Amino acid sequence: MKYIDLRLNDDWEHQFYSTKGRNPREIEFNEGQELNVQWPNGKRTKEKIGLYKTEVQVDDMAVTYVVVSQLPLFRIKINGLEVVIDNFEGLKFREDEIKLKDKKR
Repeated sequence: MKYIDLRLNDDWEHQFYSTKGRNPREIEFNEGQELNVQWPNGKRTKEKIGLYKTEVQVDDMAVTYVVVSQLPLFRIKINGLEVVIDNFEGLKFREDEIKLKDKKR
């Protein structure tokens, strides 16, 4: 199976992960979804996705609005401690398990 890199994007403060390449597509993550991950050291594990929400207030031409993003994370145990991994850049994911979001938002 092929493992692919993801990129964290920012579109007017809306943050999301996408595939890399010429035609990047936004990726949809779901709470409890299990994905095979390849770590920077080459080790592969299956991890369960959690989600967290970020809210940013944006001022644009005298109009203020709130932009909400929902980003993925892993909670893993290392030597008895729970560690939160909330940056997926540098990790690789099994391509056939990645769900692409519909183009319209």
